[in-house]
Amino acid sequence: MGGVPQPALRGASPPSRPTTPICAPSVPAVLAAIGGLGLFGLSAAIGAPSPQVIAAISTIPVAGLVGAMVLTGPALVAGHLFLRPNVATETPVAALGQGLTAAGSVALGIAPAALFLVATTGLWPLVLVAGFAAVGLSCAGVTLQMLRRATGDSPGFVVGWAALAALVALRVAVAVGQTALEVL
Repeated sequence: MGGVPQPALRGASPPSRPTTPICAPSVPAVLAAIGGLGLFGLSAAIGAPSPQVIAAISTIPVAGLVGAMVLTGPALVAGHLFLRPNVATETPVAALGQGLTAAGSVALGIAPAALFLVATTGLWPLVLVAGFAAVGLSCAGVTLQMLRRATGDSPGFVVGWAALAALVALRVAVAVGQTALEVL
């Protein structure tokens, strides 16, 4: 029709942005990550005053991180579904999986240092908190990086999701810690 611009059709999808697919981690990789989180928790809690407290405290990294991902993951998926309709639904799920496996690797890597510090200083609560923060930051950082690479633009609301996930992780970790300390 010559040089006359055509009106946009209602209901048409927004122009697509280039995206890079994210590979979801394998089930053994996720299980190894959860094992790494558990090993770090056990290494950090080994200095606790009783075996019951050691058992309860050692679950804090797993409960805090996995709990935050389970409780806030649907918000991340729904946000992408509505705010970035051209991004596949499995993209944020795969990014969460990659973040979890990275966190498990970091936890597995710092477990020997945590065990050494707890055995030589007895500061198990400080070691647990510092290690949990490092593991959580690595999870959030990898998830944000994967989502940015996959969507091709700035993370936007994903930063808000990361803040929400951090608050939920802290709340779950504190609740598990309080329950463990009630055993004393």
